[in-house]
Parts: sequence; C-alpha cells; structure tokens
Amino acid sequence: LSGACGGASPVAKAYLADAATDDQLPRWLAWREAASTFAFIVGPLFGGLLIHGTSSLASVVGVTAAFSLLAAGIVGVFVEEVGADKPVPERKTPKLLSTDYTSCPLGSSLIGAIATICAMSALENAGAACWDAFGAVLARNRFGLDARGVGVMLTSLACVSFGVSTTLFDRVRRRIGLVRTAVLGLCLVATGLGSVGLARNSLTSFGLAAALYQLGKPLYAPTVPTLLLQCVPPDKRGLAMGIDAAVNT
Repeated sequence: LSGACGGASPVAKAYLADAATDDQLPRWLAWREAASTFAFIVGPLFGGLLIHGTSSLASVVGVTAAFSLLAAGIVGVFVEEVGADKPVPERKTPKLLSTDYTSCPLGSSLIGAIATICAMSALENAGAACWDAFGAVLARNRFGLDARGVGVMLTSLACVSFGVSTTLFDRVRRRIGLVRTAVLGLCLVATGLGSVGLARNSLTSFGLAAALYQLGKPLYAPTVPTLLLQCVPPDKRGLAMGIDAAVNT
C-alpha cells in the first residue's frame, strides 16, 4: 500500500516542468535533489534519536506516516495549479518524428529520446542501488566500522551531495551545458565506484572514493529529468516521468 502511494516524485518533477522556464528547470530540480538529500541527513538522525528514546520501531513508522500527511497538507494549502490563470511557460517541444527545431538535445524523435534517457537512467541507477545496498556493508567488513561509524560516514557523504546540489550544480551547468554536466557527473560516479572497489587497505582512501561518487551523483541526477522533460510535450510529462520512475524501480 505504501509503495502504491509512492508516486509523488514523478508528479513533483512534472509540476516543476510546468511551472518553470527552460533556464529555471535544471536549477529547481537541483534544489529538489538537495531537499531529498537533506532528508537523508536529518531523517536517520531523527529516527535514531526517536528509537533510542522510545525503543519502539512502531513509533518511527508512525512518525513517518504523520510526516507524509503533513507534506500532503502543505501541498494542498500552498501549492497552486498551473492553469488558466497561471499559464505554462512557453517553450518549443518536440513532436513525434518531427524535423523542426526543438529544445530537446537528443534529437527530434520523441520515442528515441525517451528510450535513450530511460536507458541511461536505469544503468546509472543499477550502480547506485548496489552502492546504497552494499556500500555500508563493505565499509564494515573491510574496516570494521560499527553502526555509529557507518552512520557518520553516510551522513558526511550526504552533506557532500547536498553542498554540490545547492552551490555547484547550477554553476557547472551554466558553464559547460546540461549534457556535458551529465557526462561529467557520470564519469565522477564511475570513477568513484571503481575507486571504492580498489580501496582495500585505507579507510581514508575509501572515504575519498565514496566522496567522489557523491560529488558526481548530484551533478548527474538533475540532468535526467531535465532532459526528459525538455524532450516531451507538456501533456506527456507526467507519463514520461512515470515511465522513468518505473524503469528505475
């Protein structure tokens, strides 16, 4: 039931695309990425304090449910629909197999653009899922980190990601462009994960390699929904983000 109600992310991205101009969209998606990262900084700390004080996992789950209801209330009260009184910002959007100029950097074929972006996103998410599932286990097995040490490591890495999203992404994107920013981010992700595998004897080397991964992740992450949303007509954005989310899941 929780998973069936977990569709807020693609809806939020599609809404940002409707409300933003082409120039604003990458920056706003980076801010959304930063907000998600901030949640990974605060959430485990708050949950750990809560379960330490109550010794009840049910209380943590209950507070999580209450926060979800609070988020729904904030959206319902403060977020306005982009409708007739708030028109969608004008931008040129592609038509299927059209040869007209479009803001999509992946060509004029809608199907080809969506397939390319979804494949790229899925491949990166495969590596990210491995890191998320086994990075902490690897650190514990190689360097004997206890639960507190793993928590400090993950929180520190999340801080790196948060800093890149809030201060660095938009500067890099404006300087080298969206596509090159995606390439740079993916190169850093690959280098970081490869270096993590090689860092067998030094916790410092392991931490620096993981930080390199966290440096690339927020450079890359906002580019995928931005490219996807630039490559589909306004009435297909929700569908496109849903497909991307399903492929990644």
